[in-house]
Amino acid sequence: MQKNEKKEHRYDIIIYSDTVSSAIKSQISRSQSPDLRSIVDNYEKNIKSKFLAEDYAKNTVIFQMSMTGILFNNQNLRILPSDPLRKAFQGSDGKIVVLLDDHVEIQTLLRKVDCAEIPVKCSKEKDVFFPSEKSLRSLVGKSKVSITNDVARLVDHPEFAFAYMWSGEALAKLDTHSSLSFIIHDQLSHVSMDLMSVLRKDPKAECVARELGSREFLESVARSTFYFSPYGEIKSSNKNYEILQHSFFSRLSDLDWIRKVSIKESHQISEEWQSLKIKIQTPF
Repeated sequence: MQKNEKKEHRYDIIIYSDTVSSAIKSQISRSQSPDLRSIVDNYEKNIKSKFLAEDYAKNTVIFQMSMTGILFNNQNLRILPSDPLRKAFQGSDGKIVVLLDDHVEIQTLLRKVDCAEIPVKCSKEKDVFFPSEKSLRSLVGKSKVSITNDVARLVDHPEFAFAYMWSGEALAKLDTHSSLSFIIHDQLSHVSMDLMSVLRKDPKAECVARELGSREFLESVARSTFYFSPYGEIKSSNKNYEILQHSFFSRLSDLDWIRKVSIKESHQISEEWQSLKIKIQTPF
């Protein structure tokens, strides 16, 4: 009789979303791991201050940064950074609207909308993750809702109105689509980032991590992905990127940072989102 053994995967370096950093803190915070704080010392001052205030483990640094915003077809819709999201949906009747498919990101968006419209109700329902199905149907109205992280196939559609998405993916579309615009929304945009942690005190692993976390490497990543470097603004031949990058760093102290969730909360939000998105997506 063959004995089945449970295999445990061990990694030297991991890159992961900041939203789960609290949930995996016990695995990350290991005493036998290198101290990478000398990397953090060189970050842009606002990012450094925020990062150190969050009390991340000493073996953890930022890999790349982004923010959410609204990409829209200015031939089908006009939206200002101060406009309520409901107004954007109302202007998109019969048109395609895209919501990114990330349960924590979208939960943050929809609760912000719900709280802005009915603050008393929101304060009484602190443990409610999403607005009700009825509220969501009221919000999206007669728009054709698609929930996906792959916007490429939809921006060319003549009925595309807007997408709530990450800035990097949005910038990749601006160069090839003159009819598109991207805005940082005053209430709904927020900062998100990927972190990198070294899990083993090994000279080779630490060497690789220091290279991956270096200014030179992360600036090259930023130029190719249109995400942002924690070291601050970089020079780029892409004018759309330079403009948005400057806005990002100029407004960094005013933007919300996406919240962290526990494992239990993440599972609950994910399950609720899987159910809700089936109900509000529109076949087209």
